[in-house]
Amino acid sequence: MKGSAISKRKSWSDTLLSVDKQFVGRQRPFSGLSRRTYAATHDVLLVTVSILAASGPVAADVPNYNTFTLHLRSNLCVNKGGAGSPVFNIPCDTFFNSATPVINDEGSVAVSLTLIEAGDFEGVFVSDACGAGIVYTSTAGASVSDVSINNIGDVVFEQVFSSENGLWIYDDSNDTTARETTAPLGASGWSSPEINDSNEIGFCANLAGDYAFVSYSGGSTAIHATEVAIDVNSPYSFLFTPSFNNARQIAGKVRDGGPGQLGGSQPDEIRVFNSDGTSIPIAEDVDGNIASPYTSFDNSVSLTSTGWVAFTVNLGAGGSGVIVSGVLSDLDGNLLVNVFDLLDLLANWNTNGSGADIAAPLDTVVVFNLLVLLSEWSS
Repeated sequence: MKGSAISKRKSWSDTLLSVDKQFVGRQRPFSGLSRRTYAATHDVLLVTVSILAASGPVAADVPNYNTFTLHLRSNLCVNKGGAGSPVFNIPCDTFFNSATPVINDEGSVAVSLTLIEAGDFEGVFVSDACGAGIVYTSTAGASVSDVSINNIGDVVFEQVFSSENGLWIYDDSNDTTARETTAPLGASGWSSPEINDSNEIGFCANLAGDYAFVSYSGGSTAIHATEVAIDVNSPYSFLFTPSFNNARQIAGKVRDGGPGQLGGSQPDEIRVFNSDGTSIPIAEDVDGNIASPYTSFDNSVSLTSTGWVAFTVNLGAGGSGVIVSGVLSDLDGNLLVNVFDLLDLLANWNTNGSGADIAAPLDTVVVFNLLVLLSEWSS
């Protein structure tokens, strides 16, 4: 039996629900290949709405969450109708333990299901303004990754341990789910997939046990970065979890080194990779630059469509923190310089109305644009 797409508009009772258009935020999914075990009694997925004060958010303020929409709730069949909470929008004995829900700007929600009706099946649940329910059920024994949803409402996920491994897409326009690709050639895994608003997909491809950052669009693939075991000219011994954006860029932590140089003493960097294979350095740890304030980075990052990268660091001075960094652009969108170089850029500003970029071969910026650039700067 092949994996099946089940119309969410013909799902379980109480499937139609109104979606509050004030949903904010989107959590980047984390994907893994490991099989999962389950010992749940019930799960509840609530999406919160943040109501911000008219004066706007203040750094370190905690928003108030006072509006909730229930999208799905699970429970054991033995508890159905008993003291436990009843199921909602999914059948009993169906769970989403350890799965990461995602939300788009329209308030549509998606999450992978780790167990369906107590069988050896996994799947995908979607809730939007048209309805809610299971849109995909895998074949027995297959593993479905965490999902990503774009602002169109399309959902991407990886399926492995099946006869139809690859990247799958739920198409919101026609309410169908199908395998999209197995590219690149030789891939056996497509972890951490994310779909952007152009229906391009970024992911980490497993190529015979070594990895590459890859994007897919309309039948063609682009290799953003590879490990040295795949390409001897690569400076990276290991690639960590990627993050993908609407500019078809992939950000990630990378470990510098030759084949087999995987130890924690190897230099680590945070970089943004373009689809042509070029990259922009964002940060490096003390193993690569003795002047760096960072002793190490966590393995995952988050990339915005404007090029900002959020990542967690351990500090040489003690403690840890979340850093938001990016690349300075001029008014025409030309990339200029890493934000950490801003003071150097200002210090080297010359008197003829232009500034020399210290990150050649990138462009330069005219001095009259400086205030506009700084006005966009994030604290």
